[in-house]
Amino acid sequence: MKRWLVVFVFNLLFTFSKAQELWLQPPLFFPKAGEKFSLSLLSGDGFHPAPYTLLREQVNKVSLHHSTSVTDLKANLKNGSKDQLDVIFSEAGTQLIILQTNSVVSSVDAEKFNEYLKAHGLDEIYFKREQTGVLNKPVQERSSYYTKVLMQAGEHADDTYKKVIGFPIEIIVEKNPYSLKPGETMPFTILWQGKPLFGTQVKIWNIHNNLTTQQSIYTQQDGRMETRVSNAGLWIVSVVQMVPSKQAGVDWISYRSSLVFSLR
Repeated sequence: MKRWLVVFVFNLLFTFSKAQELWLQPPLFFPKAGEKFSLSLLSGDGFHPAPYTLLREQVNKVSLHHSTSVTDLKANLKNGSKDQLDVIFSEAGTQLIILQTNSVVSSVDAEKFNEYLKAHGLDEIYFKREQTGVLNKPVQERSSYYTKVLMQAGEHADDTYKKVIGFPIEIIVEKNPYSLKPGETMPFTILWQGKPLFGTQVKIWNIHNNLTTQQSIYTQQDGRMETRVSNAGLWIVSVVQMVPSKQAGVDWISYRSSLVFSLR
């Protein structure tokens, strides 16, 4: 393997292993139709977001969904740590931009992995590691990210928000956030392989007036959970599903999903 390829793979694995959440964030959530803007990838969590250095080779797909139309945006991707995706909405309405990364394998030390399990409600995996005496052993984890951002061009809010992309793990909003006002209730459904996911922890951040709040809610048997969108500003919803790996040399496979929207 050539040296530049070794460096590329190392940087790729290092970048992914550092990220907890990954999401697309636009400079504004209410652009006009025909107005060009650029979205940036951020990683970390709602309390400590950081620029994410993107390589186009890391992205499996990125597209714009509006009503029944789908536009492939991969040609619009740029390497870098800011303004990595250029977009223009050709028509007004609710818009959904999705991005899926390629999966990568990273080595995670035992303490960080155990902390991650506790923070994301993955108690069964933690207890399994404890019972099998491997809490102090690092893991090889294969991870991939699935992120969605809902935006609004113009005043007419439509049904685009309902669209199911078909991600392995997916967050579905059951109301259009651009028809809501602060104080109303927002229900969500979490799907795993197309079916409702019971008992998984969903994290929700709200960033408003430089104040960040966070809550964790577990899904019901029908995969649903809800929260009161008490403030305007940025909302980030995230969920993780982790399963044992059948691949030699990989212990766990994690699927990390996020959804971002804003309230006026």
